[in-house]
Formats: sequence, structure tokens, C-alpha cells
Amino acid sequence: MIKSLLQKTLLGMVLFGLSGALEAQAGSVTLSSTFQGGESVQVKYTGQNSWQSTTAGAFTETPISPGGSAFNAYCVSLNISVGNGPDTIHATTTSPLSSVTNASPYFANSGYSDVGNRLAYLLTQFSATTADQKSAMALAIWDTIDSKFMYRYATTSIDNLYNQYTSFSNYNSHTAYGGTNATLFVVNANDHYQNLISLTSYGSVPEPASIVSAVVGLAGMGLVGLRRRRKAVA
Repeated sequence: MIKSLLQKTLLGMVLFGLSGALEAQAGSVTLSSTFQGGESVQVKYTGQNSWQSTTAGAFTETPISPGGSAFNAYCVSLNISVGNGPDTIHATTTSPLSSVTNASPYFANSGYSDVGNRLAYLLTQFSATTADQKSAMALAIWDTIDSKFMYRYATTSIDNLYNQYTSFSNYNSHTAYGGTNATLFVVNANDHYQNLISLTSYGSVPEPASIVSAVVGLAGMGLVGLRRRRKAVA
């Protein structure tokens, strides 16, 4: 009877820990978002058949809750326009990019089935520190998420960087780029703000398989400890 009770208790611990960990994966974060500026261009994309003026560049995300260090991020919602900020936004979920496909409603217009991993490749393989690099990165990201994306009126320097980024010349589909640090931030629809991607440890969570392994491992350690304790009492 005691053994059965202990087993049920441990099972409850496993389920509770797994539930809590998976819930943390969907936990929300609050950010202050400010656009850094960039290259003024005109773009077309799915649903936007005429040329539209916009600015291609990066955002600075300053964590509010939970707190953390500021990081760069890029827009992945072409149909939503925002100002320069700062704007307070709420990301309802954060997900590792490498596992996101074009089956996701956020990337349904991409021509790449492995769109998330390609976005993670862009973020990890190319340094984007100058204004031109950030503008070219934004354009490359938009091209990756929308098969009908086109742009015009960028500088030659940005065009060259864009062509380099979108060639995917060293891309390996069997490599998961960025791990859990290449992150998709899905912003609350009520904020009417763009979803964002970034290479940052902020908001990253363990993969589900890692969560399960960790919780089961802890339960196993608990069983071993209980068996040793019972032997010692006997």
C-alpha cells in the first residue's frame, strides 16, 4: 500500500513538473520595442500588389517583465505597420525558430517548408551590426517568409548584402540553427504589433523533449532515493 502511494505521488510529481514546464514554454513576456531606423524602400508581398513605402531595419527590444538585457529583433509581420516607438508589447508565446515550418499561420506565405530554420540560419550566420547590414537582414527575412516579396530603391551595398544572405549557399537543412536562442516572439493580437524574431537567450525555453527527459530523470532519482531509504530502514 505504501509502495503504491509512493508511486502515485511520484507520478503526480512528474505530471505536475511536465505541465509546469510546458506552460512556461507558452509564458508571456513584456517588452519595450523601439525601431532603430533603416533604409527607405518600396515593397510588394502577398496581399499587397502595389508598391508600398516602408523602412527596412532592426528593432531594439528592452525586456520589462521579466527583466533582462536589450537585444535586436526583426519584424516578421509584413501586413502590420508600426511607428518608431517606444511601444510596450506583450509576446504571448516564445518558440525556438528552428522547429517552425510554413504550416504555421505566421509563415504560411513562405515558399520554404523549413522557413523557421532558414530564419535562424540568417540570424546566426551573418553579422548585422551596421545600418546597411540590418536593413539587408530585414529584407532577407521578409523574402524568406513571403514567396511573393519584392523590393526596390535600396542602395547597391544593401542589394549586395541581401543577395549574399538570401543565397543560402552554406545552408544545411539537417542543422538546427540557433538552438533555443533563435526565437520567435508572437505578439498579442490586441497590441496590433508585428511578430518578431531574434537571436537572444531572453524568453528561450528548453525543447519539449528536453523538458520531458529532465522531469522523468528527476522522478527516477526520487525512486532510487526512496528504495535506498527503504533498504536502510529494513
